[in-house]
Amino acid sequence: MTDDRWQIAYLGYLVSAIGYSKMNPSVERFTGFAQVYDQVRPSPPEAIADLLLQFAKLETAQRVVDLGCGSGLSMMMWVGRTRSITGVETVLGYAARSRKTLF
Repeated sequence: MTDDRWQIAYLGYLVSAIGYSKMNPSVERFTGFAQVYDQVRPSPPEAIADLLLQFAKLETAQRVVDLGCGSGLSMMMWVGRTRSITGVETVLGYAARSRKTLF
């Protein structure tokens, strides 16, 4: 997907500036594993996106925001179900990996 409907925002610089990584060890815990993360994490079933759309009484979502999008694996279930998706990630390796997953 090479159009502007699919975006990945890396907020690591902002997170570092406010000291979040010092307060939350999760940021540091996941650093360095982006290349193998998808190998051990199962893909979410696409039925989840369908169920959320049904709950919201929508056929297609206008926008989906995936906070902590990681490698982008969970964003894939929204392909064809949303007009726009934005992934937000605080770990640089995962932000780069999610770009490769989506683009």
